[in-house]
Amino acid sequence: MGMWQMPAHCEFDSRTPSIPECRYRAMWAYNAQNDSIRFGVQAKNYGLDWTGIGFSRDRLMPDSDVVYGWVSPETGNVTLIDGHLDGYGPPRPDVRRDVTRVSGSLVNGITSLQFWRPRATGDRDDVQFTDDDCFYFLFPYDTNRYKPGVMRHRSTPMVSEQRICIRPCMMMMMMSCVCRV
Repeated sequence: MGMWQMPAHCEFDSRTPSIPECRYRAMWAYNAQNDSIRFGVQAKNYGLDWTGIGFSRDRLMPDSDVVYGWVSPETGNVTLIDGHLDGYGPPRPDVRRDVTRVSGSLVNGITSLQFWRPRATGDRDDVQFTDDDCFYFLFPYDTNRYKPGVMRHRSTPMVSEQRICIRPCMMMMMMSCVCRV
């Protein structure tokens, strides 16, 4: 299982002064039984904010694979979009949606989104996690409103320092391995 959060050693709803409150957390875990990845994203919500995660070949936003969404505070409905960044503009939804088992919540100002996706989707707009292909992760920790359309993030997303590989362990196929190259 992998995780990234902002700030590094934080808790959501921290009641301890020495522990900072989280603004964003992303988690992922590989399931070897069905060759898929479970993702979870949590973010401090300042109203009608979107959140998500992205995958890049080169640490840059253009030509990146993204999954982003939000939870409506009025209805509780979850919206999750499998998309692609062609440049530095708004993401373009993929023609084919490769995320499944979508769920989410908005509780006490924290948006939580969960979804699954195959490691290799076969979709040309998605990155293909293989035993040899690893990617930089994009963490949009300071996003913006999703109405009247997804607005640009308030701050440039953080990018993983190294490529992250998601692949089966060689010793035990039932276990998951998350490796940094």
